[in-house]
Amino acid sequence: MTGNDRQRRLPSDRRFWALVGLVCLVFVAIWLSTVGETLTHDEAIYIDIAEHPFHSSFYPGEVFLRHPPLGLALLSAWNGLGLMARAWPLVWTLGGLLVLGDAIRRSGGSPAWLLPVVLAAPAAIPLVTVTLYPPMFAFLSLAAWGWAADRRDIEVAGWNLAVFTHELALLVLACVLAPRAVAIAREGWQAWRAWGRLVQPYPAALAWGVVMVAYLATPADGRGQYLATLDDPAPNVASIVRMTAWVGLVILATAGPLLVDPRRGTDEREHGITLATAAAVVAAPFYRYVLPLLPTLATLRARDPPRWWGRRGWAVLAGAALVATGLSLGAIVTGQDTVNAANTPGLVDHEDAVGLIEPGETVVVRSTPSFARVLEDRGWRIAATAATGPSTVEMTRDGDRIVMHRAETYERLHEVDGVDAVVFPTSWTNVPGDLPEGPWVHAGEAGGATRWEPR
Repeated sequence: MTGNDRQRRLPSDRRFWALVGLVCLVFVAIWLSTVGETLTHDEAIYIDIAEHPFHSSFYPGEVFLRHPPLGLALLSAWNGLGLMARAWPLVWTLGGLLVLGDAIRRSGGSPAWLLPVVLAAPAAIPLVTVTLYPPMFAFLSLAAWGWAADRRDIEVAGWNLAVFTHELALLVLACVLAPRAVAIAREGWQAWRAWGRLVQPYPAALAWGVVMVAYLATPADGRGQYLATLDDPAPNVASIVRMTAWVGLVILATAGPLLVDPRRGTDEREHGITLATAAAVVAAPFYRYVLPLLPTLATLRARDPPRWWGRRGWAVLAGAALVATGLSLGAIVTGQDTVNAANTPGLVDHEDAVGLIEPGETVVVRSTPSFARVLEDRGWRIAATAATGPSTVEMTRDGDRIVMHRAETYERLHEVDGVDAVVFPTSWTNVPGDLPEGPWVHAGEAGGATRWEPR
């Protein structure tokens, strides 16, 4: 490359990284909204595990096996170093965005392919939470970089790290390998060497997958209900249909263009990602399950972008994504998105809302682990939980007792018979009319929550 060529390319590189930096700034702005907020349902559980590795105060069993060990070990090490919990997603996700940006650059694409990662707000919200999603995203981005850079060793390392961080990465990896497995199966018994080459890079990851599936099928893991979707997916499909219209819009406006290309690419990975998308939708009605697909999708499309988009197409995509993202975020913050709101920081400030609970009461709350976390800081201790997990948490202090029952959505408040009060987000304005015991009376508000109790 001549000096003149280098000078001509430099502005392009600068523009590329400037746009990547803009995407990172958008993420940082979203992350800043979580700083100082109470830990949410999932966050409280993970931080609890980080304080005594691989044991949960909320779930039964001496060893917590609901997720792979690497992510939990990393979070425990982070906690052991005394680092700020809220900085956990910032470090991992920013690192993942930068690595993914370079993967896209090496694939010949533009930073526009990063838009779905940040602008698909409902799917990307877990990236700002103290959970296992941020490191999984970073490791999947590393795998995408290895593929884009033709570094097979780094790609395999990224996949294995991601699989041992969160089981959703295993689902994506299995689906990516599935088309090749089908092709090998068609070759007959003589293709046994091909089977060896297929699984050779991932023996530990695939073995762990067998362990996870086996554990999922046992009574020890309440998520065994997910396996029932294989026989009867109708309930999950119904849940997906009931989701807020804006949530569907933002997913279509951002992830849709990555999934649909009229030229129908023939890359095996692309077919695998399509299969993974279908599996993720059927697996559970949680749109955050789309998240593991985004790094690989973005890199695939960057290597072979649909030429029919053009600048106008990207302008329309960006505009639609921004509008849909704003509307869906608004729906989440106001409590309309009841499917995943438990994982949205800042929905309810439990630091203040816990003051609505009085000693000696049995109360229905939005998130038992989050309330329990705040109560622990005030001297309360967990005395008992439900046999299947944190749907019920009993806490004690100096002879006093509080029993909290979890209400995932306001539709489940019909289960509150016999309690002294319910504490739920103030935005659930239609709740009082749904309460079975009445008449109920408004008994105070704090931290974005309201308390109702029988008259």
